[in-house]
Amino acid sequence: MGLNGVMLYRFVSMDRYNGFLVQLNEHQESLLASYKSGLQVSAVNGGQQLDSIWAKDSKGRMIPLVDIFDPGQEHILVFRYSESHCESCITASLSVLKEWQSKLGNSNLVLLGDFSNNKIYRKELDMYQLESVRAYNVPRFNLPAENLGFPYFMVLDQEGRTSNVFLPEKGTPDITRHYLEGMARKFGDVLAQ
Repeated sequence: MGLNGVMLYRFVSMDRYNGFLVQLNEHQESLLASYKSGLQVSAVNGGQQLDSIWAKDSKGRMIPLVDIFDPGQEHILVFRYSESHCESCITASLSVLKEWQSKLGNSNLVLLGDFSNNKIYRKELDMYQLESVRAYNVPRFNLPAENLGFPYFMVLDQEGRTSNVFLPEKGTPDITRHYLEGMARKFGDVLAQ
């Protein structure tokens, strides 16, 4: 009976270890799938030229999108989201953005929402508690990313060209952190002031 008990203990221990390895492998596969998805989104949406777009500011005034840039600023990091996007996806992404807000610099960040009602948009912004980040209500862009149904990040230049398009996933916040860290490094002289 003693030998059977030891064998049973080893079998159960090995089974738990195998279960752990399966979970670890599933997590790695999830991370890999997120990276692959991100590369595809960036490849399809990067380098696109946005149509002439107007933005609605907090007072309801329409301004040209180029006016969201400070004088001399060439690039800006955009978080793009819509009233039709999953609320928990938006919240998860903005939570990670808050962590990087000081490293990126508020003047280098902008939130561009797509909401049918500006008052509702303003209330949504208050809920996210991103202090001092500029936000505008902007209608749909001519980007394939707009059809994905999820919020995304991108770098926008003054000519309206996109780059570094990234689709965050709420289940993998470390990848979003890695993206924002890369943006802070890549555009250190432009974005991280």
